[in-house]
Amino acid sequence: DHARFRRMFERFKSNEGTLMDDWQGKFEQMQAMIEAIAMHSSDESRTLYPTFLDKVGKEGRLAYDKLLLDNQVDKELLEFLDKNKPSTQEDWNIWNGVALKWIASEEAHIQDEERNILPKLNLLLSESEQRYLGEQWRQRKHTAPLKPHPEGPSGGLASKVMHPIVGAMDRMSEGIKSLVGADRSSQTHPSAMQTTAELEASRGTPMTYTQGSTTAARNI
Repeated sequence: DHARFRRMFERFKSNEGTLMDDWQGKFEQMQAMIEAIAMHSSDESRTLYPTFLDKVGKEGRLAYDKLLLDNQVDKELLEFLDKNKPSTQEDWNIWNGVALKWIASEEAHIQDEERNILPKLNLLLSESEQRYLGEQWRQRKHTAPLKPHPEGPSGGLASKVMHPIVGAMDRMSEGIKSLVGADRSSQTHPSAMQTTAELEASRGTPMTYTQGSTTAARNI
């Protein structure tokens, strides 16, 4: 997922967004990123982070809490970006500034995981545990929320209970929108089509994280 997110971020930043048509393209790109990050963050909070805390113990508590804080901040920023579509140049400048702020925050979060979380897990988990974590990750992705929902839980037992319920509601809402609206592909701006297609193609597809001589198959 991390490599895919970086490609999404670069495509978004490369779109200048100087015309109204460009605003629409960037807004649609952001919609695709919001869904991808919402699913990813839910997976993390229900699988990766609890596993990290369980293996590292109390020495990893601050790192665990910081990861959940990162996800909560993400939710707040993404809800703003999701619910506030620019209609004027001034609005666009505000919206785009928040979008770039979120991307910078997410890039730092990804770097933190790759430097401080994943290498530790790779050393602490056996191959069978890594396979199990990967399978849990793939299963959770199919029930993850599609929207940020900052008012909801970011971790703990509450996230394991509530995220599938909220995810089902999100999918029902998207299904209703697709039934009453025009065909999505005919409305999608060209600059957002690659981002959307990449999101659709990657759902549930395992990726690999390699550290030393061990490879853990998962979507992280």
